[in-house]
Amino acid sequence: MSRNRVLVEIDPATQLPIRIFRVNAEAWRMSADRVREWPKRDAVEAIRRQVFERDKYECRHCGALVTWKNGEMNEIKPKGDGGEVSLANCELLCYGCHQGGKAAVHGDRRWGGRATL
Repeated sequence: MSRNRVLVEIDPATQLPIRIFRVNAEAWRMSADRVREWPKRDAVEAIRRQVFERDKYECRHCGALVTWKNGEMNEIKPKGDGGEVSLANCELLCYGCHQGGKAAVHGDRRWGGRATL
């Protein structure tokens, strides 16, 4: 499998991916009708669309309305800590709650205009 393709868990009702497997060995423990190989970009976009619809285009933290262009998908448990891209592990946030201020999930990631050495 190429780097641009991933194994996903498919929701039987919608036939859309609901989880991207971090470790392919996990996928082989599931029934074959629930696992598919998808282009990574398409799988992430399909999950993102489902997160937006589930959260009704509202930031999960402050309730602000967001659009497809300015809403941000946050992994509740980061991939670096063993999390995954999945409906269960993702939430919709506005920029301010995700990375645009001191109280944001990821702190203030805005570039302050100062050069760092």
